Amino acid sequence: MFWAPWGDRTPGSSLLTRQPSASVLYRQMRASAAAARSVHVKGAFVEQGKKLQIDVAGDRAGQSSRAIVNAGTGEIEIPSVNGSKIYVSTDGLARLMRVEGAKGEGSLDFTEWDAVPPLSPPPRDQIVRLPGL
Repeated sequence: MFWAPWGDRTPGSSLLTRQPSASVLYRQMRASAAAARSVHVKGAFVEQGKKLQIDVAGDRAGQSSRAIVNAGTGEIEIPSVNGSKIYVSTDGLARLMRVEGAKGEGSLDFTEWDAVPPLSPPPRDQIVRLPGL
């Protein structure tokens, strides 16, 4: 038992209120979570000395969701529709890293960003001007 300022204020009352046990609260929480059709998780934590923030919301079946991740270099939004997923780098450049199709439809990885060497323009006598462009 503990004191609660919102308890019974009738003359002679002790203002002590009995609360449900941890096991009762746990059962209520599990029943509520099992009945939910959607979920929203928001929080911040520190990993390897770096503060990370997440904000994820979506349906419980995992078909549609929206995740926002901030690793201190800017916010990145990661949508998921009909089970497909998009992965984006969290290095502040927001590079597309991977797209996964829904239900085993395959995936596409994006790698070697900035790996293509710069191109030099052709010599001036090989440049052609096209009318209307």
